[in-house]
Amino acid sequence: MTLAITLAVGAGTPYALKTEKFSESIERNPIIIGMPASGTSTEPVQIDLGFFKNKISFEGIVDDIDSLDGATPIPSKNELESFVLDNAGSNMTLTVFYENNLGGTNTNTYTVNLLSCSFERIAAQENRWIYKAIFNAGKRTSS
Repeated sequence: MTLAITLAVGAGTPYALKTEKFSESIERNPIIIGMPASGTSTEPVQIDLGFFKNKISFEGIVDDIDSLDGATPIPSKNELESFVLDNAGSNMTLTVFYENNLGGTNTNTYTVNLLSCSFERIAAQENRWIYKAIFNAGKRTSS
């Protein structure tokens, strides 16, 4: 099964990311407040307003070498790092392309905000990095 991801800010040119793992989780997001003990209870107070948070994470490999040729550029480690730092507070558009069991391609699009992005050097492959990115995501739109 083929998996491809693009990441863009506004109407800017999207970056194509080499992605090996993709996951989406939906988490309940209660507010937990530590309160002083009252009587015999020392439990924190939990206020659950019924909010759920959609979180997307994915990881893949980026090169040290720039490859910004073509319609959808594939960023190097430094380009991806700069893109993430320059747009950390911005809404980004994440598009996921994947094959379905009928041989067609499905597309899911999310509006996302970056939570974290890390880079790890691959041993014995000095020109490659593993990146891991985690985003808060809005509701998915599919096509």
